[in-house]
This record gives sequence, structure tokens and C-alpha cells, in this order.
Amino acid sequence: MKKFVLPLIAALVCASQLSAQDSTSKADNKYQAKVQPAPQWPDATHATKRDGVFVSRQNVALLRIGMTKQQIYPLLDVPNFNEGFFGHHWNYLLNFETGTSGEITQCQLQLHFNRHAEMDDILWKEKNCAELASAHKKA
Repeated sequence: MKKFVLPLIAALVCASQLSAQDSTSKADNKYQAKVQPAPQWPDATHATKRDGVFVSRQNVALLRIGMTKQQIYPLLDVPNFNEGFFGHHWNYLLNFETGTSGEITQCQLQLHFNRHAEMDDILWKEKNCAELASAHKKA
């Protein structure tokens, strides 16, 4: 009996350590923005704020997979396409300065949520928007 108990305990300890390492690495990772093809994006003319909104790039950089809607709301405010607080995805029209003589680029950001209202995906409509959002300019 003792021959079987020690290996079983060792296996359980190893499994629990691997599980703990996996959850820690997921929480510590920065999000990897993905570029999504156009068919899943709402028409920008249907946005509640058609001119888009200016948000801090630092706020966008704080987004992490696993965040709750309650954590995202103070960073980005309400979604811009009438999805409501209980929607499974939120869409935003965000404005970013490009750094070229006051030029502004409008970007579409889409956040997806699981059934626990935790963010499980961050998507940008265009790749250059993901790069603009991650670039921190010094004031």
C-alpha cells in the first residue's frame, strides 16, 4: 500500500504546481492584440458616438485577458454600439493621435467576454490600430 501512496502524492503535488504555474503565467501575460476580418465588425456609422472617443493609451495598455467588465468600464467607459453591460462583446470607436502634425486615426476595438463576464479576447479591426494603441507617447 505504501508503494502506491508515495507516488500518488508526488503526482498530485506536481500536478498542482503545474496548474498554479499555468494560472500565474496567464494572469501575468500582456494581451496579444489580434486583427479580425471585417465581417464581424459593426458599421461605424451605427456607433452612439460616431466621432469616436479619445481614451488614454495607458488605459488601453492596461487591458488584460481575464479582466471583468467592472474592471474595464472605468478604463474605456461604455461600449459605443449599444451592446449594453450584459452583452457578450463590446465595441469601441477610439481616436488616437498618429504623431504627425495633429493627425488622428479612428480605430475599432472589440472585446469578447465569456459567460462569467470575463474578457477572453481583444481584437482590433486594423493592425496599425493595435500598434498605435500600444505606442506610448511622452507628453
